[in-house]
Amino acid sequence: MKLNRLISSTLSAMVAAALSFSAAAVTTVTVATPAHAASTADGQITRSEVLSRAQYWVDQGYTYLNSSDKTTWRTGPVGSEKYRRDCSGLVSMVWHLSEGYYDTSVFESWIGGRITRLDSFNDLKPGDAVLRVNFKGLSDHIEVFAGWKNNADHGAGAYFYSFNSTGETVRNPYKDSNFGNLGFRSLSAITSDFEHAIHYNGILDDPGATPPVDDATGNGGLRADFNGDGLGDVAAFYDYPGLRTVLFVWSGKTGGGFTGPVNAWDSGAGGWDQTRSKPVSGDFNGDGMTDVGVFYDYPGLRTVLFTWTAKTGGGFTGPVNAWDSGAGGWDQTRSKPVTGDFNGDGMTDVGVFYDYPGLRTVLFTWSAKTAGGFTGPVNAWDSGAGGWDQTRSKPVSGDFNGDGMTDVGVFYDYPGLRTVLFTWSAKTAGGFTGPVNAWDSGAGGWDQTRSKPVSGDYNGDGRGDVGILYDYPGLRTVLFTWTAKTAGGFTGPVNAWDSGAGGWDQSRTKPL
Repeated sequence: MKLNRLISSTLSAMVAAALSFSAAAVTTVTVATPAHAASTADGQITRSEVLSRAQYWVDQGYTYLNSSDKTTWRTGPVGSEKYRRDCSGLVSMVWHLSEGYYDTSVFESWIGGRITRLDSFNDLKPGDAVLRVNFKGLSDHIEVFAGWKNNADHGAGAYFYSFNSTGETVRNPYKDSNFGNLGFRSLSAITSDFEHAIHYNGILDDPGATPPVDDATGNGGLRADFNGDGLGDVAAFYDYPGLRTVLFVWSGKTGGGFTGPVNAWDSGAGGWDQTRSKPVSGDFNGDGMTDVGVFYDYPGLRTVLFTWTAKTGGGFTGPVNAWDSGAGGWDQTRSKPVTGDFNGDGMTDVGVFYDYPGLRTVLFTWSAKTAGGFTGPVNAWDSGAGGWDQTRSKPVSGDFNGDGMTDVGVFYDYPGLRTVLFTWSAKTAGGFTGPVNAWDSGAGGWDQTRSKPVSGDYNGDGRGDVGILYDYPGLRTVLFTWTAKTAGGFTGPVNAWDSGAGGWDQSRTKPL
């Protein structure tokens, strides 16, 4: 199956297991040099190892020195080969060549042999390089391509590893060199300052890791125990051609892993357009099993909340029309759903951050009823006109204060690379207090557009914590966590897992 056709709901705490990290053992770590593959000199090497080798020289703090004195040369992280500390020596090292003194003219002479010239700079992939020799009167130079700032928009520029000036440390995507330079170039600078985009033919693409499936709504707080056995399960609405949708379920096994997928519901041909669906999940009737819901987008601004109720023996009954906006009553495309037990009655309620024109956002809630269905929607919070841009919001949910009711949070994207985590605390009588600024990155401190939020109780203290898979340049992903505090707010962010340079493409990742 194509994973981009999947819309799933699952236990958010499984993020930790999926990334092989124990939340109870989280410690703050620095940017560590990741493990390296066992390449040999002049042998094949993966893109991730190329970037890892480049990062190694960054971590060692080596400075540029164009010298024939081999006592000043340095090795890579593995192998005994020594390399000159200049631009071509850096490239020779990261590609794990057998000689450490190849210069730029040698690399140009290899085009058509050991090196392939790419058709366009837009074809660059991590581990490739840009090269100029006798070009526009500029000094000969080569740099290692680390990755595009935005894979969908190369016009946003790209990151590089490079040695540029005597005494300067390696310019890189993560921090300024000792001369204050980041390894970054605009696309116009790349195309105007370099002649060739090249690929060393010894570089191999990394074996693709199968990304986890996702609810595709931006809500990382979905719980999923569809059969009531206490184990987290996974479900996905699969989009078949011909307007046929199937709800598949993978059931968690006691010893680990999953059974499945099992076809738990099938719309039949022409019965359901999955692309019009925004799924939610939760125990809507309080029976201890997770049910499934969908906000379905009908033409004419009509939205229906359908629910599928989990059965003891497996599978679901439904779909049942649990709420209908009526024609003209609701624009589903303006909705960002969240779920949780907002009133503490043991049943999962549904919420939506709704985007009104004029920068007005309203948090509507639907409260689950004992007899089935929902009451609502109720306006639980209203920003007022000009008060909130919903399009800059990435919602999460969890019991952040441990009072037995689900609270709501939003990572809000301010201009100037400032991100704030706002929280709304559920009130016993209904509704929410807030928003409260629970964490503020400060200007220049965090790019929310590179963030994919998740939530769950990662340390088992009964309070919901928050995590983000953060997309660094150069195929590096870090899982940061914020731990809920007893008195309110969060500690963090803490680097709980780091893929290392070249180790993980967050843009291909859909967190649970």
